[in-house]
Formats: sequence, structure tokens, C-alpha cells
Amino acid sequence: MGLALPEVGTHTLILIICLALFCATFNEALFRAHHWTQLLLSCLVVVLILGCDVALTLHFYLAHARVRIASAFQLLLIIHFFLPLPSKGLALALGTLVSVIYLLLSGLLLHAERRRTGSPSNGAHRVSKRTKQGELS
Repeated sequence: MGLALPEVGTHTLILIICLALFCATFNEALFRAHHWTQLLLSCLVVVLILGCDVALTLHFYLAHARVRIASAFQLLLIIHFFLPLPSKGLALALGTLVSVIYLLLSGLLLHAERRRTGSPSNGAHRVSKRTKQGELS
């Protein structure tokens, strides 16, 4: 239960804030008067989900020594299919930025994990060498 509580709490917060933001999208007069509101709402949703996922990832790594990157694919699907972005170029740019952030986070955490344990990939890969008798060591 201790591992689930931060996850459930964070996703409940995301749900409440995203519902409030998406309720604003039903105000067509706002979108007609200000074309930048679509981009602003989309960026707010991406920053919210990305920020919560990075916070959860850092929490699980620092508190429980687990590398957890969970929402990268979901966030890319949200960007490309569900957000009201005005152009495909903006969706591509936002998706690329999110991908780079997740790749950097993954690389940094996995590198820190290797340095902490002293073995590559937490001991999953081991380089062996042959001795003079032909046996693996």
C-alpha cells in the first residue's frame, strides 16, 4: 500500500486539474477570441503530467531505489491524439521535447543506479572471460 499511495494521489491530482482545464475548452467564445488558448491549455496539461511523472520517478528512486518511468508513452499518445494543438508541427515539437526529457531522466537515473551498485544494469549483464582451460569465469 505504501508504494501505491503516491501514485494514486498524484494521478487523482492530475485528473482533477485536467478535468477543470478541459471544462474550459467547452467555452467556444474563448477559443474564437483568443487562438493561443488551445496551445496554452495543451502545454499546461503536458507540463502537469510530465511534472507529476518526473516527481513520482524521483520519489520512487530516492525513497525506494527503483527506477520507474511509467507515463512516457501515454503522454506521447495524449500529445499526438487528444490535445487541441492547432498544428501538427506543434504536436511534433512538444512530443520531441517530452521524449528528450524522458530520455535524459532515464539516462541519468540508470547511470546513477550503476554507480550506486557498482555493476551495469543492476547486475543483469555480466561480462565473462575465458581462462586458459577454456572455462568461463
